[in-house]
Amino acid sequence: MTPGGAVALGLWLAMSLALRVWVANFANYSATYGSIGGVILLMLWLYLTSYVLLVGAEVDAEIEARRRGPSGRGKPRAPPHSAWPSRKSAVVAAFVGNAALALS
Repeated sequence: MTPGGAVALGLWLAMSLALRVWVANFANYSATYGSIGGVILLMLWLYLTSYVLLVGAEVDAEIEARRRGPSGRGKPRAPPHSAWPSRKSAVVAAFVGNAALALS
């Protein structure tokens, strides 16, 4: 999990709880809008969720930009070694690719 993902998760939980408390105590959508009130609340929740996801992505982008250095042109730090494909997986991929070509 990335730091931005953790930030987005925390903000999403806080936003969902705050929206729930607000709707339960302060807003009366069913009396105001009737049966369409639920749709309006769903659209509001989706809008706030997308905003929180963008904030989490921005956190990850800022961390990556700082890793590259002030000019933004430096090489990014390599991911952990386990993230790179192993020699065995490269051999398997080549075999599967050749088999697919032979069948076509």
